[in-house]
Amino acid sequence: MADVRGKVRSVAQANAAPSQPKYSPSEPNYWLARVDRVSFKADHLFKGIGARSFIQVLYDEYLQNLSTQSLDDAIDAASHLETRMDRYHGRILQLSGVGDDLKKVEAIQKRVTDAIRGMQEILIYGMGDDIKELKALHSRNKLVFQSLTV
Repeated sequence: MADVRGKVRSVAQANAAPSQPKYSPSEPNYWLARVDRVSFKADHLFKGIGARSFIQVLYDEYLQNLSTQSLDDAIDAASHLETRMDRYHGRILQLSGVGDDLKKVEAIQKRVTDAIRGMQEILIYGMGDDIKELKALHSRNKLVFQSLTV
């Protein structure tokens, strides 16, 4: 029984977000550690398959059952991450200025924002009952999420 608990604990630890190191809020590393956690949570949200593939799954699910619930839930979760990234971006800019730290923040911020835009586009067509146009755009690879690289 103890062996099973140990295995469960090790799997849980492997899937846990990175721990927060002890830095002061006046240090850039304090905020960069939070950025790393948001990146980890974004990966978790996208089920480890990347935003493009994750949104494709949501798109297929939407066409199958015409329910926007999964899209709504994913947009809500990603919007929460986006709000955090906006805050962290400001802090890093104040403490480090323009540089490598800010570029790292902006790359993660862009990944989350682009994913939200891709999900919102599907939602907009779904709410407008324009499924035919949605399918046409998808078949021509013209939906926002289809241009995402990760």
